[in-house]
Amino acid sequence: MWAQTTAYAALVAAGAAVGGALRFLVMNILVSSAAPGAGTLTVNIAGCVLIGILTAVCEHLGAARGVQLALITGVLGGFTTFSTFALDIAAMLDRGLYMQCARYLLLSVGGGVTLCILSLWSTSKLLQTLFPK
Repeated sequence: MWAQTTAYAALVAAGAAVGGALRFLVMNILVSSAAPGAGTLTVNIAGCVLIGILTAVCEHLGAARGVQLALITGVLGGFTTFSTFALDIAAMLDRGLYMQCARYLLLSVGGGVTLCILSLWSTSKLLQTLFPK
């Protein structure tokens, strides 16, 4: 049990390193917006879509536990930035940007949850159509 847990932890850590590097690239290179929270919002929304897709793919293919942990817990855990999201909210409130803060919260939470559900559902349906069991 200990050896398997250690192996899983290594897979999660490797995935998190990839996800963290991807987050850095998106937030610092691809997102060139001066708007507060734009990079974090982009990463969180993308992460919500990706977690729906990867979960559906892993379930459809019966992916091994280690693969699921590396991709979902590791890569997406390193890629998404909920703690940074919370810090962005605090900074907006501190700067008196109340309406921007409200929009950011609504888009991040409402948009993220909605897109996660839609991507999970649509990817599952697509996989069932393309690759019936």
